[in-house]
Amino acid sequence: MDTDTYRPFGCTPLLDAVGSTLADIRAVASTYEDATGIVTIITDGEENSSTDYTYEMVATMISQLKELGWTFNFIGTNIDVDMVAKKMKIDNTMAFHASEDGTADMWKTLGANIIEHEDKRVRNEMANPSFSKMDRIEIRRKIAQKFF
Repeated sequence: MDTDTYRPFGCTPLLDAVGSTLADIRAVASTYEDATGIVTIITDGEENSSTDYTYEMVATMISQLKELGWTFNFIGTNIDVDMVAKKMKIDNTMAFHASEDGTADMWKTLGANIIEHEDKRVRNEMANPSFSKMDRIEIRRKIAQKFF
């Protein structure tokens, strides 16, 4: 894909993309005893064409996974990032400039924060190997509150 073959046409089914992905994640995660993860949504457009999912449906799915210790981040450009994330019940947000440098900086920041987040999680869980599943979930919830 390049500037000659990529032709955006102004339709962003953001909620359908997020909702269907979360449905798949929940299905796979339910087959594991203590599944957790980091979900980062990156978009250059605001919702304007979803047909299967609503903000309320997506927010409910996100809230349920957050209760299990999952981390959610919302990154966007050319939109009101905080407003869209709030509708989805996502607290961790980052806006970036839609340029080559802005995109590179966004990826650099995201990568560094993933490393820091996972380092905190692993250090806490390894330091307390006798923690119950609920103890681990509580640690994950606390760490997830400040991703950026």
